[in-house]
Amino acid sequence: EHEWEDISDLCDLAVRGMNLGEMLESPEFRLFEAMSAIEIMDPKMDSGFDSAGDMSLERAEQEGIIKKSLSHSELITIWDELF
Repeated sequence: EHEWEDISDLCDLAVRGMNLGEMLESPEFRLFEAMSAIEIMDPKMDSGFDSAGDMSLERAEQEGIIKKSLSHSELITIWDELF
């Protein structure tokens, strides 16, 4: 399990030496990843989003993307993946 480390003081120190418009980033989590994490499913920002029409639960069911109910086998498969 991962342990979280509070880096607030380090960020505060770094910000003191920064100018307007500069930003902090990590080699493991760069601006691209941050924008992707925030903008998923936003038609203006998500390049993989098909904005041909709004997706609703009803439309997703009609198109076979989701089902109203799942078989016991499907439920077990989902639970196995989650836990």
